[in-house]
Amino acid sequence: MKIKKLLPTLAVLLLAACDSGTPVAPETAPGPIPAGTVAVVLQTTSAPEKRTVLENSENVQHVAYMHLYVFAGTSDDAVCVASENVGWSQPAGGNAKQYYLLRTPLPQLPDRENQYTFLAVGLDNTEAEITGTDTPTEGSAFAYGLPGTIRTASADGQTVATTLGEAKASLASGRSAEDMARAELFSGSSQIAPQDLKSPVGIELKRKVAGVALFIINIREEVETLEVTLHTNQNTEADLRTDMDAPIASATADDSRALISISKDAFLAGGVTTGGAYLLPLAAPTDAATATLTLRLLDAGGSEIATRTIQENRDGTPVLNFALEANHYYGIGSMDNPVDLNDGKNTADIIVHPDWEAVYGEGEDDAITAQPESPKP
Repeated sequence: MKIKKLLPTLAVLLLAACDSGTPVAPETAPGPIPAGTVAVVLQTTSAPEKRTVLENSENVQHVAYMHLYVFAGTSDDAVCVASENVGWSQPAGGNAKQYYLLRTPLPQLPDRENQYTFLAVGLDNTEAEITGTDTPTEGSAFAYGLPGTIRTASADGQTVATTLGEAKASLASGRSAEDMARAELFSGSSQIAPQDLKSPVGIELKRKVAGVALFIINIREEVETLEVTLHTNQNTEADLRTDMDAPIASATADDSRALISISKDAFLAGGVTTGGAYLLPLAAPTDAATATLTLRLLDAGGSEIATRTIQENRDGTPVLNFALEANHYYGIGSMDNPVDLNDGKNTADIIVHPDWEAVYGEGEDDAITAQPESPKP
């Protein structure tokens, strides 16, 4: 199984700029913008700050492949006019910066539009896996079929261009909720007027998925399986644009309520048993008495031995029905403070960390060094 090291936010700067040998788009662009006139600098940042990760506490980014799309407009019916593999070649680690020159000439905008939309997608599959040289078994390209699900129009008219409203991550045919659990996905977008293509334009890529991790000790002998279940089936679509993180509930995966499942052979006797999963954003239950997440203890026949509702401590008040939001990490216990199944309780606390950051100490340095090792399936 691949090891993935995660970054809370992947910041990307698209700089429509120039060097001494690169032409730029004119101040006004009434016509098409030729190839070679838009220079792009893609930059990942990994500045020291408090953070939690699903795999471990290393402060690194791990995007293996990045794709850039340009749409002729900002409305939902704006069509994709450029689709390019940026040739991401930076190693996992701290800051990474890569110069890139857009190869596709951009057509003149339709009369009803006055800006282009640049959409960048970061995937955790390698280019070899995406092109078919290697056979992937997990990852965001494997689960969602990206980057090929967003297309420009073909010259022969056989392929219709994808519209901006159709630029979604959707569970690929033959894939399942188990594949989504092992798929991390970044994306971000920005709108750019033709006359501004010479000025720096920033795109911040964030996770389009939520992360849930479980930390357990003192598992009873008769327990054969630990499950964390959702109140409903998982969503299978997400809009890739910035500020479009609302759950898309029109498509769901059947029998996908079990988010994390840990069998007895993976229990760590005398230590902390861990498990984790990614999922697309999910709305809170409409009933305040319905728990978003439930911890279930099952016997060999799959029958419940016991359950615990998982609650978020919100300003001192326990809340059962919370949303699972994009780019948020939800820790059921932690490595330092796992859920003790021998404590006589019927609830388990959850720690919600917006923007994938967590505070485990009084100061920023303490928060960095005291992070738990966290699982990724």
